[in-house]
Amino acid sequence: MTKQNGRGFTLIELLVVIAIIAILAALLFPVLSAAKERARTAACYTNLREIGMAFLLYCDDNNGTTPVVADAEDRHDITPVPSLGFPFPYPWDVKRGIGGYCKSQRIWRCPSDKGLTFIWANKGGVPWPTKVKNCYDTWGSSYSYRTALTCENWDYIHTADTAPVKIKPCKLGDFRKSTRVIVFFDPLQYSAKNPPKASDWNAQWHVMKYPTMGWNMLFADGHARLITKEQLYHPGDNYPPPNDVWLLDDSYIRQ
Repeated sequence: MTKQNGRGFTLIELLVVIAIIAILAALLFPVLSAAKERARTAACYTNLREIGMAFLLYCDDNNGTTPVVADAEDRHDITPVPSLGFPFPYPWDVKRGIGGYCKSQRIWRCPSDKGLTFIWANKGGVPWPTKVKNCYDTWGSSYSYRTALTCENWDYIHTADTAPVKIKPCKLGDFRKSTRVIVFFDPLQYSAKNPPKASDWNAQWHVMKYPTMGWNMLFADGHARLITKEQLYHPGDNYPPPNDVWLLDDSYIRQ
């Protein structure tokens, strides 16, 4: 019977093995993080598609008319005027919104919800946080609603009667192209003349860093997809005039 002699690892060999493991971990971590975020993005798409079905069911039951609702940010922008019906209920309201058409209220939570920084936190004369860590936990939805679907002259509602306000829900049949009409979307606080900058993180829920940036958006035909900053600001449409306006322009929904 022979005795087999063995030896353990030397310190240098152990350090080499540890270094190799660390390098592999560093290489794999971004890949795993990206895969995890892709799964979250897919879950967000699923949420928006289900919300889209609820939205279309509501419209179908109401002669093709969109609900009279507003999201949290837009409700904040409105100085309460009960005689005009302000503030509107939330879109996810069970009784007056489309919440009653949803199988679960959890579809209003985006798994990548990282909250929002409000550029205009002082509108409406109502106390409002400058930042929220999670939109769903704060007011019940990770997604913003296109409140312009509820009324005309939306930009003037929060001002002191500078323009007439018309509560006029849109008709789905009046849209030029429903595949271009945004209904719900990841929250953003930008305008046609104020695109997001490198310092903004409102558009980075789905690991879309500047200058690409991107938002998951639901359209009036029920489909959802990620829209980059370039696609949002320069969709390449030949309608409506002026040509190539950004996708959140009211001319897409009101002719």
